[in-house]
Amino acid sequence: MTFPLPAGERAGRGAEVGGEVSIDYTKRGPYRNVPVKLQDREPVILLVASVVLLTLSGLDPHDRLTWLLEAGPVLLALPLLVVTYSRFRLTPLLYRLLFIHAVILMVGGHYTYSLTPIGFWMQRVFGFARNHYDRIGHLAQGFVPAILTREILLRRSPLVRGKWLFFLVTCVCLAVSALYELLEWWRRRSRAERPHKPSWEPRAIPGIPSGICFWRWSARYRHN
Repeated sequence: MTFPLPAGERAGRGAEVGGEVSIDYTKRGPYRNVPVKLQDREPVILLVASVVLLTLSGLDPHDRLTWLLEAGPVLLALPLLVVTYSRFRLTPLLYRLLFIHAVILMVGGHYTYSLTPIGFWMQRVFGFARNHYDRIGHLAQGFVPAILTREILLRRSPLVRGKWLFFLVTCVCLAVSALYELLEWWRRRSRAERPHKPSWEPRAIPGIPSGICFWRWSARYRHN
């Protein structure tokens, strides 16, 4: 099973043919330890599940604008991943992490972060003062985009593992978080909050470093 990649890509190089590098993911690269049948089926299963969950999350959400802000990255990412699948196939771990992150966003967009049932369950079980589902979103937003950015930079740029890679990955994650802060500010200015509907929790930047630190720790653990 082979996938053509540009000759400049460094990860898992195979035989170069006609200016492209043909990589056999059944023997090397991110899919070297994954059964052949699972290589074909898992991305399709994750895609179908994402589309179904996205459709369900868009049915009568608590607040339509909140749903658009939360599900927007999923709406953009799904077609992009489909289009680039044959030319730039991500690792199985990253596809799974993106799916989990998408589920977190879609659930938060459907209920709003302040009203998610799993957040109320955690509040009852652990005695939290409020619904802390937004903390799960903070962790995912710091960790999953960091893994995605790291993989793209390692495979498409001259960067190697080190301080500069960590610095640039951190900058990308903080920039995405800042963008969400600006969108939240715009939403609050554009219309008054409804008093009978608690507002969704903003994606506060102080929550992001927890995800980035977890990514940094896991990266060290993998390479030690």
